[in-house]
Amino acid sequence: MKFMKIKKGLPIVLIAGMLLTGGVPSFAAMNNVSQTQAVQANAQVNKEQAKEMAIKAFEKYLNTNIDEKKLFEETKLLKVGDKYNFEGKDHWNITWTTYDNNKDIESMTDAELDKYNEDIHKGIGYCIGIDEKSGQIMGISIIDGNRTCTKEQEIKTEDAKKIVLDYIKKNKLVDNAEKLEFLGDVRMDPSLCTIAYKYGENKVVTVSVESASKKVSGFSYTDEESTKKAIENTKDYKEKGLLG
Repeated sequence: MKFMKIKKGLPIVLIAGMLLTGGVPSFAAMNNVSQTQAVQANAQVNKEQAKEMAIKAFEKYLNTNIDEKKLFEETKLLKVGDKYNFEGKDHWNITWTTYDNNKDIESMTDAELDKYNEDIHKGIGYCIGIDEKSGQIMGISIIDGNRTCTKEQEIKTEDAKKIVLDYIKKNKLVDNAEKLEFLGDVRMDPSLCTIAYKYGENKVVTVSVESASKKVSGFSYTDEESTKKAIENTKDYKEKGLLG
C-alpha cells in the first residue's frame, strides 16, 4: 500500500495512526486478551517502556528487527482531548522511519514538500499504538512504499482470509477465533489486503496481508462502524479498480 500525499499542517503522528490500520481509522475497540507485557494495576507505561514493548512487538508479531541507529524515531503520547487523538484513550504512538519524520512540513515550500513526499513514497515506516495504561497493542504495521504489485498479482480474498485466520490463532489476537465473523476486506491498491473480522460486540480485528509476499504486515483493533465505512469506501477499487 502506498503512502498518502502529505498536506501541509498534517502531523506525521496522525499520518502514522491512519496508515496503521490499512484503511480502518480507529483503534477504539481494544482486545481483552493479554498480548503484550502486563503492567501493574493503575500503573502507566512510560516512554521507555513503550519503546521496549514496541520493539519486542515487531519481533514477535512481524518478525522484524527495529534497528534504532538506522531509523528516525517519533514517539508521541496522545492524551484524551488532544487534537489528533480520536480513540478516547491515552496512548503512545511510535513510528520509526527510513526518512526524517521530524521535519516541519508547515514551513516547507511546495517544492520541498514534493521532495519530502517522494522520500516517503520510497521509504518504510514502522508504526505502533500502545495503550498507556494497559500496555496493550492497539495497532501495529509496516508501511513499505516500495511494495509493487500488479492487479493480476493481487491476492484473492479467500487466500488472504486463510492467512489471516492462521495468524490470529497462532498469535492469539482474540479469545475465541472459532466465533469470528467475516466483515469484508479493505483494499486501496493491489499490494495489500486488509481482512476484517468481528469478534465481539462492536469489536473488530483487522489484519493486513501483502499480495506479493503473502506475509502479514500488521494488525489493528477497531470498531464495527469504522470498519464498515472503510470497506464501503474502497468498494469502487475492488469492483472497478478505482480508489473510492
